[in-house]
Amino acid sequence: MKQFFVSLLLFLALTLSISANNIVRVYENNRYGYKCNGSWIARPIYEFGSEFRNGMAMVRLNGKFGFIDSRGALVIRCNYDTCSLFDEEGVATAKIGENSYFLDKSGKQYKSRSEVRAQNIIQSKEYQKMQEGFSVNDYTPCVDEKTGRWGYKRFGEWVIPAKYEA
Repeated sequence: MKQFFVSLLLFLALTLSISANNIVRVYENNRYGYKCNGSWIARPIYEFGSEFRNGMAMVRLNGKFGFIDSRGALVIRCNYDTCSLFDEEGVATAKIGENSYFLDKSGKQYKSRSEVRAQNIIQSKEYQKMQEGFSVNDYTPCVDEKTGRWGYKRFGEWVIPAKYEA
């Protein structure tokens, strides 16, 4: 029984280190950086660095926030006064002064969470594959890029207005 628990603990420790992609946040000389398997992926230049969440880590440089990816590349420049971490849907919130934004993982700014979700769906492989199955005569699920809402088109015309979140 004791051997079973030791094996279980080792398995869990190994699983957690693998699932974390072996990326470690490092605090050195009053700055944050990141290492993967002992090598720097982002040197310690940041005033703040969060843990990775959903493939991204929030960092602060010169008093402004941005995001790096798991390779250490700065994908969203440090322009924001405040930010939240990315959620499971690939959406973060950010502010510059009084202006609020919803961000996707490329750093594109949106006015609403549903706009980001819609864009993420459109860019997904699943959506692209689904679109291949429709003919010109079919009613096609589409998103209005201005509102981020869903409806159906036939021959390029809205037949069911884009007023739905999904």
